[in-house]
Amino acid sequence: MRNWLTKKGARSDRTYDTYRDALKRSGPDVLNARRHLLTPGFAAQLYAEWLTKYSVSTANIMAAAWSALWEDLIAAGELPAPNPWKQFRRRSPRDGRNERILTPKEVKLLIVNADPGTPRTLLRFLYATGCRISETLAIQWQHVSLSADGAHIVTLYGKGGKTRAVRIRNKVWEEMRKLPGYGDPHGLIFPVSRSQAWRWMQEAARRAGLEHRIVSPHVLRHSHATHALEAGANLVAVKENLGHARLDTTQIYLNLRPGPRSEAYLEDY
Repeated sequence: MRNWLTKKGARSDRTYDTYRDALKRSGPDVLNARRHLLTPGFAAQLYAEWLTKYSVSTANIMAAAWSALWEDLIAAGELPAPNPWKQFRRRSPRDGRNERILTPKEVKLLIVNADPGTPRTLLRFLYATGCRISETLAIQWQHVSLSADGAHIVTLYGKGGKTRAVRIRNKVWEEMRKLPGYGDPHGLIFPVSRSQAWRWMQEAARRAGLEHRIVSPHVLRHSHATHALEAGANLVAVKENLGHARLDTTQIYLNLRPGPRSEAYLEDY
């Protein structure tokens, strides 16, 4: 189990931690059922029981972790097909992304209340580029170059091994140049852990009076996309900047904070 977790989490500490916690939490339920005799029906029953004790997202993660493990055990000849975790439909969690979008004013409050230097510059970069935190923390100085029009471009290595280029706003770049390590081509621009970045954000949120809001690096990514589209940005341009594989993934942001639609044409009664 540990070797399998290490293999699955090789590209992301978060994947390792998520799968480890999911298997640890649900392990007794599955192991008590004797894994070799676990039928699709009983797997569905376990999933239904998890839904009564945990959130839909947590139950889905536990089922996904067992499904991934089962698939590899089938491939290794240790378990017979079919995979019981693929024989039932998982419930779709409620989409709470709208609750995880800050207003432009809240973003500004968050940034100005972050500690100066690396913490504040990191938050500015995350919001201005819409990059994922995993992509951002992997950037080295050598990944930044100049475009033909003189803009600074950062090359990102994102999900699925895909590469894309994102422009850095001049104001953000000027802040980045003041960071320790500037000029070392192989040095990380933001040599911090995900947990440290998260703590910086929580401290800034507390100072800004945003304790009641959900605040995380990914919230800045959601906010970037939503604010850009609200300001009239081209949907395809936002898709390319965020590194989405599909346009309909980006299009979701159009529906999170909609402007006037059919209701604007009705009389008030």
